[in-house]
Amino acid sequence: MKIVWLLLCIVFAGCGPKSNEEIAKDLITEKLKTTLPDFKDYESVNFGALGSASLPYEETEQYVANSKAIKACNDSLEIMLKEYKAASAANTYSSRLQELKDSVQAKSERNATAKQSYTPEKLFKMSHSYTVKDKAGLDKKTEEEFYFDKEMKKVLKVRKVY
Repeated sequence: MKIVWLLLCIVFAGCGPKSNEEIAKDLITEKLKTTLPDFKDYESVNFGALGSASLPYEETEQYVANSKAIKACNDSLEIMLKEYKAASAANTYSSRLQELKDSVQAKSERNATAKQSYTPEKLFKMSHSYTVKDKAGLDKKTEEEFYFDKEMKKVLKVRKVY
């Protein structure tokens, strides 16, 4: 009877929640399934230890969104300037050009202010080495660092080491 209880305890202990390391490995595998050209050629070499990390402000969603908006405004400015030079009714473009310039200035100031008050959020990271076959059928070894949110729910960023 003691053996049965011991076996039941072992079975139930093995069914507990996954560790953060196991979750990270699963997230990495899922990310690679969606990003590699052909996942069937993937072969894991090793996983590094789970560690802590933080993203610089320039890699936050807020900064990226503001930077995209600034680029869009700058692109519109360039188009408007070309049209402005070719237009005979330049007054119609003057107000729109000023709006775009003001928008770029406001977004740039918002980014600068947010950067000054930015406190890096604690994240997790894990490195992973793996091989994939290239077009010639040769194994190509790659190592990447995967950054996870603090809840260990998704991969935020992947940085290639080699």
